[in-house]
Amino acid sequence: MINEGNSPAEDIDIFLEFPNDWLNFPNDIELLEEADLLDFPEKPARPNPPKTDIASVVSGFQISSLSRILMSTPISPYVERESFNQIGPEINKSEMSVHYWLNNLKHGMKRQLKPVYVWYSSVNAINTFQIKYSIHIGNHPEVKEGDLVVVIGDKK
Repeated sequence: MINEGNSPAEDIDIFLEFPNDWLNFPNDIELLEEADLLDFPEKPARPNPPKTDIASVVSGFQISSLSRILMSTPISPYVERESFNQIGPEINKSEMSVHYWLNNLKHGMKRQLKPVYVWYSSVNAINTFQIKYSIHIGNHPEVKEGDLVVVIGDKK
């Protein structure tokens, strides 16, 4: 998202609408967030070498000393939350739409939105398609609308 205007944009809503009629079966596609993707398992850490009796006693002493220090440190019940500037993607799977919200975007600045992933149930379902977008800005009366073309296939 880039603000190429002359003033900061405030209260920005970005809507993406994926077409509902481009597939033969409604279950051929699914919109996913990054958190929905499967991660590769991490390689386990190398185990610690066996400890001698003396090393076990020393390490136990250090842990008890550390716990005594932590228990004597007062902990504040109030934690200040950082202000947030972005929400989304919020995926509405039944309507095949995605919503983002930005608090503000200064002129001449850009902000990368978190990605949305398209999952196909089969290779036969993969096809070129368009995504309709609309951008609504709280301090700008005009709605920006258009189409994003996603081309899938070989480059020619």
